[in-house]
Amino acid sequence: MSSRRSRMQQATRDEIKATARDLMSTHGTAGISIRAIAREMGITAPALYHYYENMDALITDLLVDGFNASADALQAAFDQDGTSEGKVRAIFYAYRQWALAHPSQFELLYGNPIPGYEAPRDVTVPAASRTQVILSQAIGMLMMANNRPVAPVWARVPPTVAESLTRILNDGGYPTEFMQAAYLASLFWAQAHGIIMLELHGHLPSTLGDMDAAYAQFIDSVLIQLGA
Repeated sequence: MSSRRSRMQQATRDEIKATARDLMSTHGTAGISIRAIAREMGITAPALYHYYENMDALITDLLVDGFNASADALQAAFDQDGTSEGKVRAIFYAYRQWALAHPSQFELLYGNPIPGYEAPRDVTVPAASRTQVILSQAIGMLMMANNRPVAPVWARVPPTVAESLTRILNDGGYPTEFMQAAYLASLFWAQAHGIIMLELHGHLPSTLGDMDAAYAQFIDSVLIQLGA
């Protein structure tokens, strides 16, 4: 395939994905289909199969793009701030900011399951795991830089959890010394994720009002627990 033809094909694939994201922003994940995308693009549905063999292939591409875009925002936050405490704080802020700026994509990644679709783990997991790897690195740096230990409740990783984390760390080529940081990153990420999901669905804003202030205090609480 010539480079020109390859560029044209990639441009069309990008247009297909952009159209799918536009449909999701209006109609949710239920609003994307080969037929709907083709109609928006002004082409026939069979023409799309020249670029994606089926809907599952398109969804997988959207997932990988979304996970990478979110992780890129976190990596930029990690790279911009010089202190370990600042990196952790910036990453948590970046995670929420990306979710609020791209709610339909965030829902595709973590919220609404698509009936009949099963993500190919060998394709999606490397992109999906970047978020926790970046946060784990920042938390690990903070723990090493601190003069104070983490909160006592987090000083020990439960043995059954340690068994699972050891396997994951070994598979990823990470040292087991990374375990506590990975454990805390998973738990604090889950808390942040829950807050953001409830915010996106309108459950928390009606109660707390100022979500910026509430989320900032949540980040403060995480840093305190990490001994910052």
